[in-house]
Amino acid sequence: MKYKFEGSSEVRELDVKTDMKDGELCDVILKSIFQGQVPTCGISIKERKDGIVTLERVYANKFKTDAVAIKRPKKRRRRWQSPKRIKRWVSRSPERRMNRYNTVYTKY
Repeated sequence: MKYKFEGSSEVRELDVKTDMKDGELCDVILKSIFQGQVPTCGISIKERKDGIVTLERVYANKFKTDAVAIKRPKKRRRRWQSPKRIKRWVSRSPERRMNRYNTVYTKY
């Protein structure tokens, strides 16, 4: 029986019965390729055409990881500050002396 992998032009040959079921055929091909080692992927039959079986690789998602949640940086709180003193409005027109303790001898 002749087989090839999808996307490959190399045709391989294996001595097995042609009337085997798809699952059994895939197991036999995997055993012949990996020869007793643990297979890194699975295979499935895509199509049978002109005596050549086209196989498709089915990869196990061993290395797939869950999405890591991104932590947002903590917002820094502003430190409390006392409110700044607001200056009172003062008229600029007549210039006066603003002193609580007026001297005795003044021109005013």
